[in-house]
Amino acid sequence: MNRIVIAAAALALLTPSAAWSMGQQAKKGPTVHTFTAPEDAFLVSSYAFESDGEILLVDAQMVKPQVDKLIEQVKKIPGKVTTIYITHAHPDHYLGLPWLKTAFPQAKIVADADTVDRIAAEGAQTLAWFQKDFMNGQLASVLPTSVVTPEKLTGNKLKVGSAEIEILSFADAEAKGAHALWHAQTGSLITGDLAFNKVHLWLKETKPEGWIKAIEALEKMPVQKVYPGHGEPGGKEILASNKSYLQAFDAAVKSSKDGAALAKTVKESNAGWRVAPIVDFAVPTYFSAPAEGTATDAKDGVKTETKTDSKTESKSDAKPGAKSDAKSDAKSESKTDAGKADAKKTGAK
Repeated sequence: MNRIVIAAAALALLTPSAAWSMGQQAKKGPTVHTFTAPEDAFLVSSYAFESDGEILLVDAQMVKPQVDKLIEQVKKIPGKVTTIYITHAHPDHYLGLPWLKTAFPQAKIVADADTVDRIAAEGAQTLAWFQKDFMNGQLASVLPTSVVTPEKLTGNKLKVGSAEIEILSFADAEAKGAHALWHAQTGSLITGDLAFNKVHLWLKETKPEGWIKAIEALEKMPVQKVYPGHGEPGGKEILASNKSYLQAFDAAVKSSKDGAALAKTVKESNAGWRVAPIVDFAVPTYFSAPAEGTATDAKDGVKTETKTDSKTESKSDAKPGAKSDAKSDAKSESKTDAGKADAKKTGAK
């Protein structure tokens, strides 16, 4: 990915945030409110599950302008935020926690043990990398000054009012540890990053096999509504489209002669899927891929220097395993566009 493209995206985060709208996804009983950032903020989605005057907030966004809008909208929902749950240890889903903790001091902040352990081990280093190293610290003003580590959950249930939510856990899917929330009474599945809606899938950290298995398990459930980690809510077709994408990606890896061919095939076969640079970030996991300039991979804290002889040198410029997410290099504009697919193109993930 071109360094200029990444710089433009990073600087965009420093601009004022546009207003978000709030979408109600259920008509009776428990209600899921959706908060989805625009494409140039990588369509990161957070959710507020409301039941009997209590609110479960799922995932925290990353930079202050987006989190501020999320807080503003959540405060319009009648009820009290009792729990904040983090689905996985990627910074675009947990770095916003300090501001949420201040806004909702009564809320218990929780996650599953693998998520907590990874944030505890890597979160401070990931944040420091963003503050000082990524784009020479140009995001520092919209990043928190510290990391909030959730408490470890015991068991696999969350209670929100009278609603009981089951936690579904998978290894080696989009993240090494990924969790979804399932409300059986309404058929609501909040997937975290186990599903994206028409957004290119993040395949740098793990390979398709484990993710396909996770989706196949979810497909067997009586899902009525899917609330993805990136993109707008939709039906069960989101799961099917993600599985097809993963299967095609796996086939493309096997048939491509190099990274450039892989990226071209994946992008062309998924025309209309958004945030295409995600594909470019994934390529070095499978090939040494040529590109112009230097791409700083904020997702894993890896700086990839690509030379004109098409040889790619990668070195760990952050801490081992630090999940410094390139998805956060975006405008701080944020809005909800539930049920609509924003087909515009962007230059950064």
